[in-house]
Amino acid sequence: MHLSVTNLKDKYLEKLSNYINKNDNVYLECDLFNFKEISLLKDKNFFCKFYYDIFKELIGKNGTFVTPSFTYSWASNNKDKSFNINTTLSKCGIFSNYALQNEKLFRSNDPMFSLLISGPFNFNHNSKCSFGNNSIYHQMYEANFKIIHFGLNYFDPTFIHFVEQKFDHEIAPIVYRKNFRFNGYYIDIYNEKHYDYWDCFMRNENFFYKYSYDKIENIFDSKYLSKFKINNANIFITSSKLFCETYFNKLLDNKNYFIYYE
Repeated sequence: MHLSVTNLKDKYLEKLSNYINKNDNVYLECDLFNFKEISLLKDKNFFCKFYYDIFKELIGKNGTFVTPSFTYSWASNNKDKSFNINTTLSKCGIFSNYALQNEKLFRSNDPMFSLLISGPFNFNHNSKCSFGNNSIYHQMYEANFKIIHFGLNYFDPTFIHFVEQKFDHEIAPIVYRKNFRFNGYYIDIYNEKHYDYWDCFMRNENFFYKYSYDKIENIFDSKYLSKFKINNANIFITSSKLFCETYFNKLLDNKNYFIYYE
């Protein structure tokens, strides 16, 4: 590894180690291109591995790393209705597809919102839902994973949908999203094909709305949501329990607080 790249890695490690510790369990959503590290972009795999290795070094062998590899394979606008856990490419960008194809990460069996997982945390994979009880998001919430938004312009972690479904089921209906049951073909790690169902709390197509990113970010006191920049790219870090409980409590005041209709 060239010295310049070593120094670059040390810069990231020095800054991030103030917020991410050995043995941490982390959930990462990212857009790496916003860091504009031109020296790394000659090889996309090297570019992705550079950042992957940083997070693995920060959390160590006893920490667990989770990142999205969403495919929406069984969505109504997808004619194929087939999800191959080994080969279906992610729609979350180059980092997730690099991790899928080059690192030995476990992929969850969610045909809509699959996740890539590396580390010893013992997830239960028996649930057939993306955001409901015993889903991976529910388990990360219970274990208080750290949420890391890395290079993204706005702070809108996918945990929002876990909170929305919890509120919808426990308190009052959220009309702009609803639970759908999808059916399709699932091709497992042994290349065996099954027909199955999956439940997912999705956008209600009868409502046209957007999230207010400023409102999401502004409900957090600065001591609970760490926000800083590297190379002018945003980094947000908080705990999943703090995020979910704060968001949930705001919905109790006004269940439409975070959205506006177009």
